[in-house]
Amino acid sequence: MEMLVVKIDSKKNSSFLKKLLLKFSFVLEVKSTTSEDVHSVPEKINVAGSLNKFSDLSKMKNEKAVWEKVILEKHGTY
Repeated sequence: MEMLVVKIDSKKNSSFLKKLLLKFSFVLEVKSTTSEDVHSVPEKINVAGSLNKFSDLSKMKNEKAVWEKVILEKHGTY
């Protein structure tokens, strides 16, 4: 079983979303919590976004140029 945590900006939107989710047959339960309870859920980090700052665009361009050269030599066009 999976659990999905969603942060909602207002009680009105929370109520609307709760009613909407309960219409789906695969949703078993919808719980409302306060902002204090949310802090107990560990924050997820997007690993791809974190690693992106370490990428070197010049190396990516060089690699692309090398592959284009290989394709050109092998097939005559790219």
